[in-house]
Amino acid sequence: MMEKRTTIKLAGNEFPFYRTNRGLYDFENAGYSTTDMAEGKVSAMLAFIFFQSRDCAKRAKMAFPYESLDAFIDGTDTQVIEVFKRLNEANPNENAGEDEEPGK
Repeated sequence: MMEKRTTIKLAGNEFPFYRTNRGLYDFENAGYSTTDMAEGKVSAMLAFIFFQSRDCAKRAKMAFPYESLDAFIDGTDTQVIEVFKRLNEANPNENAGEDEEPGK
């Protein structure tokens, strides 16, 4: 299955944004979890966006404007979290029917 994709504007440039294995690996190795995100922890959401967007920029051969998570947090505003809303809007029916039992 293809990952949901959107874009994110950082430091005046538009970057591709989607979930990557490297981004998730770096996110977890930094001490965050997807459970933290599900609980609405802003620190985890910002870390997820940082690690994913940094990897997406690398894959697109684009210079990423932030050298660290701290620089990213200091250099962005709260609107950056809107990326999650855009990802959900990109494929609103992706999770439809997941609660149904098999064969129904």
